Formats: sequence, structure tokens, C-alpha cells
Amino acid sequence: MADELAGVVYRQWDAEARLRRLYDPYPLPLTWKGAPPSLADSWDSLVAMAAAWPGSSRAAPPCPSDAAAITGSDRDLAEIFEQRIPTHRLVVLGAPGSGKTMLLVRLILELLTRRNPGGPVPILVSCATWDPDADDFDSWLTKRMGIEYPALGQPAAPDVSRARMLLERNLVLPVLDGFDELNDERRPSALRALNESLGPGRGMVVSSRVDQYRDTLLQDPDSVPLRGAACIELEALNTSVVVDYLSRGLSPVATRRWSPVLAALQTSTPLAATLTTPLMVGLARSIYAPRVGESLQAVRDPEELCDTARFPRPEAIRKHLFDAFIPSAYRSHPDPSQRARWRARKAERWLVSIATHLEEDRGRTTDIAWWAIQRAASPLFFVICIGVMCGVAMGTATGLVDVIGVGVGVGVLTAMPIGLILRSTVLRALPSATGGLSGGLVGGFGGGILGGLTAELAFGTPDQVASTAATGLAIGAAVGPTVGLGSSRGRGAKAGLITGLVGGLVGGLFDQRLGPVSSIALNALGCAVIGGLNMRNAVSVPAKGFRWSVVGVGVGIIAGLGIGVMVALTTTATIGIAVGGLVAVTAAFAGGMETASAHVTKAASPRLTLTHDRTAFFALTAAFGVPVGLSTGFTIGVVREGGIAAGIVAGMCIGVAVGVWVGCLQTAWGQFLVVRVWQAVRGDLPWRLIGFLEDAHLRRGVLRQVGPVYQFRHAELQHRLATRE
Repeated sequence: MADELAGVVYRQWDAEARLRRLYDPYPLPLTWKGAPPSLADSWDSLVAMAAAWPGSSRAAPPCPSDAAAITGSDRDLAEIFEQRIPTHRLVVLGAPGSGKTMLLVRLILELLTRRNPGGPVPILVSCATWDPDADDFDSWLTKRMGIEYPALGQPAAPDVSRARMLLERNLVLPVLDGFDELNDERRPSALRALNESLGPGRGMVVSSRVDQYRDTLLQDPDSVPLRGAACIELEALNTSVVVDYLSRGLSPVATRRWSPVLAALQTSTPLAATLTTPLMVGLARSIYAPRVGESLQAVRDPEELCDTARFPRPEAIRKHLFDAFIPSAYRSHPDPSQRARWRARKAERWLVSIATHLEEDRGRTTDIAWWAIQRAASPLFFVICIGVMCGVAMGTATGLVDVIGVGVGVGVLTAMPIGLILRSTVLRALPSATGGLSGGLVGGFGGGILGGLTAELAFGTPDQVASTAATGLAIGAAVGPTVGLGSSRGRGAKAGLITGLVGGLVGGLFDQRLGPVSSIALNALGCAVIGGLNMRNAVSVPAKGFRWSVVGVGVGIIAGLGIGVMVALTTTATIGIAVGGLVAVTAAFAGGMETASAHVTKAASPRLTLTHDRTAFFALTAAFGVPVGLSTGFTIGVVREGGIAAGIVAGMCIGVAVGVWVGCLQTAWGQFLVVRVWQAVRGDLPWRLIGFLEDAHLRRGVLRQVGPVYQFRHAELQHRLATRE
């Protein structure tokens, strides 16, 4: 598995290095020195620690005797990491824009080139999404690996994923980029969690800004540097390196245009103080150097950077370069195939909107994840949208046929407060575990049918048995999962049973028409409430495939048998068996489908994850909507003599709503679609969001790709777009 993963990772980052123009015209040579002793573990500790590991020979000669041996430049880092750092643990520090991320990419590629079969695989992961208070490091890293490399989400043994197994056997070298991107409150606990995760033989690489790493150690008296790690600090670029880089590959005419800038770099001007990092030098070249096929008249004159009246301080030049970068990336090109599909003004507005979303809605994360775009809207927005859809579907079905009484709406509205009280009091006080959804569904089915039949036996008439049982079943199916989520399967079943019993009993008592308007309104309101509230439990990561759930199959069979009994009581045993068998088969198929990781032979990308999740959405919608719609419609048609057509129409209204509802619960695409359309109508996002992001990454160089997410070329660019006037 590790050898296969190594090939995937190398292809991923080799392609990304080319897209990031790492070799255009050549990688800027970086130099580094050993960090101050206060930011690193002592060298004696590193040597002693590595020597104490079981079966370790890392401390044997030619291990250096002190940290001075880790000073280096350019491509030395892989050799230093493998040959001179006995623990294979390293912290890379640097100023903003100093080239930390690109140095990590080069390190990964070099390590993979040198790697022997069976060796650890370096995997780059952004720290921005980690909440150390919610997940320990190994659990978070396992999830991230499963998202970025979907094949690793598959089980390698019972209850152990491939990602977890690779971690446990030290076949993964975590390369953590952007430790400084964690907020101030999380960094101390994150550093403690990293130290706790470092067992014997486990290597690690972490990058951070110098100030944030130092502040983390000073902020918490219990914080210590990364255990057993050497620490290097990137230095500013040499002036001669910058001059050579800016003038390389230009025509004589273009070189003359750069002459004032190159001369200013030899002095103590604000420009010379600004162009000292790869970020600033790269932005200057992108903005002022013509691309292939462009004329000099198409680009701005770099001499404007020498205007000390306009740019009296380095900060003014930095802001100018950030502000000029987006318009230059989307400027017109003489080659039609190279022209941007979007005007610079619109593209800049959308990028500002995305940057603001990352900074304000998602706590300054750097990951542009399409499945998290719904956080740009109010938390109630999607709840209301799905609630309205469910309410309209149920109201339409109630208006189409006269067999649907008001009991469903009244029962749901009565049972929901009881269920929410159970969740917030009894269940919250007990230990929780996974599986509450299926447990709540089973309990809700049983309680709903029992409550409906109890109401029928006490207050109804023989011809209402099927109607009241169906009412109770619908109520139990609606409220059971809501109260079961967040509890263990057994407690979820008990909560679903109690809630379903109460709802079914009340629904059975009111299983009659109070008049068309009252029935439609109450049923629509009840289904809107239950549909919307359940959206709080929707998944937050994209689905990648399916697996079979034994519990889901069992629930489907129980539902089919229940409907068969109801039809048999109303018509004949033969019809009941036929209908029940058909419903049991289709419902078991639908109920057994659960979203899960699928086998993928390459690293995930934003479009790939979206395609898989969208496919899962439509499959789930069809698998649940069709059997629910047909069985409900046929049952209504049988109970309502001579009304098969109207019953099928009413049933399909309910089926479509149920299918979309389940699809939105188990996948992220439904939420993404609703919020994306809303944002596009407002003008905050383009209609073709993924195509826009792909273009910004592949052709414009505004974004970079890290697995299934995009990021701005640099966090400083994101911050500038989100905060400028």
C-alpha cells in the first residue's frame, strides 16, 4: 500500500509544482540556518532519543555532533533530513512569503525520489482544518488522508482503515504545512497533541511562521518545542539572486525596462526592502513580465515600483503587488486559447467573496472546500429551503387525495418537542456512540405503528385501520432519526419508540380531515418542521461511494411488511402480500445503501470529489424516492377506491421529497447546489464555480491545489483580498 501511495503522491506534487510555476524560470534558491536554541529541542536530546528507539541505528555515525550541521541551501534539505537528523523530525520556520510551502513540496519530491521500497511516504497536509480540541492528531490525519486519497478510506482490517494502518506502522511521514494558520487559542493544544502523537520511530515535518511558533511556546508555560525535532529558519533572499531571477529569460528590450528596478535593489530603497522573499519576487515577475505571446505594451511598466512618493514604505509596495496581481492574472491575451473566460473585474469580486468567506465564516482557514461553501449562507438558510420543499410536497399530496388526514402533521408537531427534550436531557446525560440514526428509525417505526393502532383500537372504526397505521408509520419514520442521532443505537431505539408512540397515538386520534385548508396547512407545517430540523444532522464531508448496511436492509424489510399488513387489512391478503413483498424488496435496497469511500487509484481533486458526491446524491434520491413514492402512492390508491392515478401522483410527491431529503442528509452536493445558486444570483459567486476555480488554478496561478481543496497562492493574498477597503 505504501509503495502504491508513493507513486500517487509523487505524480500529484510533480504536476502541482509545474502548475505553480516552480520551475519558471527556475526555483528560487533558498538558504537556511539553525533556529535559535529556544525554539528547538537540544541536539543531545535528538541523538539520545533516536539511539533509544527499538532497533534504531539512526544515531550511529556519520550523525553530526551539533545543530550547526543542518545549515544549508537549495536542494540540501532532503540529504540533511535523511542523513543528519537522527529522529527525522524537522520544524521549518520563516517569515510570511519566505517559501516554506514550496520548500516542503521540493522536499517531498526529493524524498520520494530517494525512497526505497517499503519506506515511509511523505504526505503534505494543511493544518488549517485541524481542531485539536475535537480530534486527536491521528484521528484527524486519518480523516484527511481518507479525503485526499480516497483509497485509504477503505478498510484494511475490521474497524481499521488503510490510512490508520499505514500510520500505525510508521509508513507515513506527516508533512504539516501552516501550523501558524491555526488560531491563537488552538496552537498550544495542537503542539501538545503533536508531541503526544510522536512515538518511537515516527518522523514529522512542520512549517510555521517564526513569530507564531515562538508565541505559542511563550503563551503556554507547559508548551515545549516539537519533541525530538531539529529546527531551521529560512533567510531572506540574496540581492544578487533576486536580480538574476527577475532578469532571466527576458528579451533585451524587456530587460531595459527592468533596469531601474534592478538598480534600486542595490540601494536601501523601500523596493529593496520588499523584494526579499519568494512571494514578493514572484508577484513582481507575474505582474510586470510579459507571458509567452504577449507584447510589452500589454503589461505594466515595472519602473512604477521605484516611485518613492507613491510607495514611501515597503508595506505600500506589498499592498500594491497584492492588489495588482488579480487584474494581471486575468488580463487579455492575444492567443484566444489563453484568454480568461471571465473579466478581471468580475473574477476579482468573486475571489474577494471567497476570501471573505474563508476569513469570516470559517475562522481564517485557507482551504477552499466546495462542500463547505454552504457556510457562506446563514445556518437557517438551508434548513428553511429543505423545510419548505418537504412542506410543499406534503401539502400537495394532502390536497390531491382525500385519504391523507391531518394526523401526520399534528402527530409530528406533537412528537417533535418531546423528542428534542429527550435529546437535550436524558440522552445527553448518557454516554453516546454512533448508530443512533438506525436505532431511532427502528424505534420510530415500531412506536409509530403501535401508537397509531392503539388510537385506532380505542377510538376508531374498522375501516380506518390501515389509515391510522400508515399515519403512525409516517410519523415514526419522521421523528425517529431526529431523536436517535447522537445517542447509542439502543438508546436511540428507545427514544424513537417513545417519540413514535406519542406521535402515532396523537396522529391516530386526529386521523381525519378538518377541512381541506386545515389538513393541507397542518401536514405541510409538520413535514416542513421535521424536514428542516433534520438538516442540522447533514454530513459535512463529501460522499465517495456506497456500502451495504445490514440494519438498513432490516428496516426496509420491516417497512415493507408493515405496509403489506396495512394493505391486507384494507383489501385482501393476496394484494397485501404482493404489495408488501414489492415494498420490502425496494425498501430493503434503499435502506441498505449508505455512503462510503470507494476505491480510487489517484489523489482526489475538487472536481473528482464533487462528481462522486453528486453521483451519490442522485443514486440515494432515486433509491429512496422511487420505492417510497410508488409504495405510498399504491397504498393510497388501494385505500382510496378507484383513485390509483391520484394516489400515485400524491405518493411520488412524497417520494421525491423523501429522496431529495435523504440525499441532502448523506451527501454534500445538495447543500452546495442550493447555496451556490443563491450566491450566484447575488453575484457573489460564478454560476460555474468549479470551472472558475480550476481556471484560477491551472491558468491564472491565483490558486494552488492541495488534494481535494484549493487555496489562495498565499495566505497573505487571501487576507489582503478579504480586508482591503
